[in-house]
Amino acid sequence: MASLVVSLVVTGAAAWHTYKDGYEDAAAEFELVTAEAADVLVARFRKFQVALDGVAGLVRVVPDLTAPVFTEYVSAMRLDAGLPDGTRLALIEPLGQGDPADFAARMAARGLHGTVVYPETPGEDALVVTFIAPRDPQADEIGLNIGADPARRAVALAARDSAEIRLAPYGTGGAGQEDLPGLMLLRPIYAPGTDRANTEGLREGFVGWAAFPLVGTQVLADLTPLQPETYDYAIHLGPEATPETLVYDSATDASGAADSPRFQRTAQLDLFGQVVTISWSSRPGFEAAHVDRNHLLLMAFGSILAVMLAALLRAQAQRERSVTELVRVRTADLEAQRSQNDSIINNPHLGIVITDGSGVVLRSNPAAHTMLSAADCVGHSLDAVLPGATALGEDRQARMALRVDGEGRALSVKRDTWQTPEGATRSTFFLRDVTREEQDAQRVAETEQRLELALRAAEIGVFEFDLATGQSHVSDTWKRIMGVSDAGADFDYQGYFEARIDPDDFVVLKANDFACINGDTDRTVNEFRITRDDGTRWMRSDAMVSRRCADGRALTLTGTQVDITDSIEMEMVKHQFIATVSHELRTPLTAVNGAVTLMQAAEGEALSSQGRRLLEMARKNVDRLTVLVSDILDLQHVQTGNMRFKMDDVEITPLLRDARDQILPIARAAELNVAIHAPAHHLHHGLDRGRMLQVLANLLSNACKFAPAGSTVTLGATEGPEGLRLFVRDAGPGVPDTFRSSLFKPFRQADNSDSRDKGGTGLGLSIAREIVERMGGEIGYTRTEAGYTEFFILMRPQINRPVAEVRRQAAG
Repeated sequence: MASLVVSLVVTGAAAWHTYKDGYEDAAAEFELVTAEAADVLVARFRKFQVALDGVAGLVRVVPDLTAPVFTEYVSAMRLDAGLPDGTRLALIEPLGQGDPADFAARMAARGLHGTVVYPETPGEDALVVTFIAPRDPQADEIGLNIGADPARRAVALAARDSAEIRLAPYGTGGAGQEDLPGLMLLRPIYAPGTDRANTEGLREGFVGWAAFPLVGTQVLADLTPLQPETYDYAIHLGPEATPETLVYDSATDASGAADSPRFQRTAQLDLFGQVVTISWSSRPGFEAAHVDRNHLLLMAFGSILAVMLAALLRAQAQRERSVTELVRVRTADLEAQRSQNDSIINNPHLGIVITDGSGVVLRSNPAAHTMLSAADCVGHSLDAVLPGATALGEDRQARMALRVDGEGRALSVKRDTWQTPEGATRSTFFLRDVTREEQDAQRVAETEQRLELALRAAEIGVFEFDLATGQSHVSDTWKRIMGVSDAGADFDYQGYFEARIDPDDFVVLKANDFACINGDTDRTVNEFRITRDDGTRWMRSDAMVSRRCADGRALTLTGTQVDITDSIEMEMVKHQFIATVSHELRTPLTAVNGAVTLMQAAEGEALSSQGRRLLEMARKNVDRLTVLVSDILDLQHVQTGNMRFKMDDVEITPLLRDARDQILPIARAAELNVAIHAPAHHLHHGLDRGRMLQVLANLLSNACKFAPAGSTVTLGATEGPEGLRLFVRDAGPGVPDTFRSSLFKPFRQADNSDSRDKGGTGLGLSIAREIVERMGGEIGYTRTEAGYTEFFILMRPQINRPVAEVRRQAAG
């Protein structure tokens, strides 16, 4: 064995030195090839500089430059200079913050019509592409403001102030190549006679920039003829080679790149004020041409000799190990089989009895003793303790009943028959106690029967919709309230339901069901109309996903359905009564108010102080009743759907200002300040501006009633993941915990005595809630950590349409 190790070590050392010499020679040649590529890249950029000098000369010679002249010049110069295909030249001019129409008119005079500046940079001069040739009709860049990119703006201004060509990132790489990175050479152009001794002189004589947009795939590819077979290279703008700084990568334009290149090199070039990092990596072609395989031949020859020696030694040792392993495996198998048999025999939940051909017990485990209540049945007939067991057919299973200690017991019995090596017949009986299972099944059946009776008494129908088959399973109560009669076993209940539901209501129901099935909501609640033979009935359903598969996909939708026609009709009668009473009260209240006002105006000075007090009391109560009647009518209108909403895209900050201006007289009378917490940016949201202003005015009015004098009421808005959040915050005492559940209910007030002092009808918050919910939002109350009272409105997109909306539209 020692001789084998020595031979392998010597062979490996010789092969290593051979390999190392070949690798160093290839690395030196790779460095020469890549250095040549770097020189070619610098020369190519100098050629681009010459083209930019030509554009600058054209601008100085032709002061009234037009688009046709610029295009013709660039076309001629591209041919003369031998520029790569696809390259373009541009003129970029600074544009002040003037009227965009002036720019469009100036460009029209230069032969370009319909030109606009994009994107805009408020507060900063635009740096606009005024000419570019050749133009790409699919992605024209005339009017592009390169100053919108801070990095390009900084480089352009640095070129202007230094009178030097600068290299800038170009983002997408140019028109028509939106997914490719690139660069842009910017050469400043100055008017003849410009004083270049200082920055002020340069800025005064500055005209614009001659620009060379460089798409990486067009101008940076194929540096040398050897490149496609020799190396791949990546060019980064900056000292760091990161994905964000990548300008060009030849590996993306070619196939057959090495997964793990053997040779790599990185260099940094200073090009026009920018550090450009180039990384080279060898390709399989270069590596294949520079592989010295002598070390492999040496290694192979030495290894063959060593392997032959090792094989002879190993064959002898292998025979010894095989015999030892065979003994170990056989012993382990026998032990495992014995353990497995013991685990089965000693299973406390599985009784095992082995009998001979005549049914006499030969062996049984403890679990069988317990189930059969027999301490030991070996030597006895199995039928003596389990009557009828031996009559069970071969490989059959049945349930048998026993009486043990006066109690019934149910056993599941399975019989397997087999033969011993000597040909004797044996039977193994497997016993399992299923008494509890049968009791549980009986209890479940009784519970289901009681539930069915309860649902039938409450007229609640139950349905289960199988999403895979599209079929529904329904209870008898569901059939009755849907008017189903004489339904056979193959009756299509789902088809019957879809044929009877109102089409408009069915659209809403399907949208809500889909949201629940998709997991957007926990349940789907709907109110809809059903056409039966005896007329139209209103129904309400409440369902949820009852089963999902392992990947989360819904399988069944289970729910209840009730007939709510009577409650709907009662609610409509109530609304009609309130509307009639409110309208009837308005006329006498108007007359009383007019009479009191006339008496105060005509007889005010002649009346005694007590008479004036009584008139003032009457006027206040008339005003209070008038407000009450108006609030009742508003509440009735919004609840019945008669209040119309005009949803628009509303800017939030002006909305907050208008709400504050409405409440300022009340706030000043209460010695309060009203502050606005406006969003930092121009925030918009879809809502009815007038109705939202009504809600905010109500919340501000309540805050002014309860906030202490000298404090500040804050009206604000924020935007987060849940949507737009409007809030009114004050330093008042807040809402008692016992009253929070009734806060938004009509005619509810936390303290009757306070309400008399502060005024109010108890309907404002109820009306506010109805208005906000009709606009798809939520309204609520909280107590902040700093102890302030806060009412908030959360406007977010609705998933479920409000369940009463269909009914309201029908009533309206």
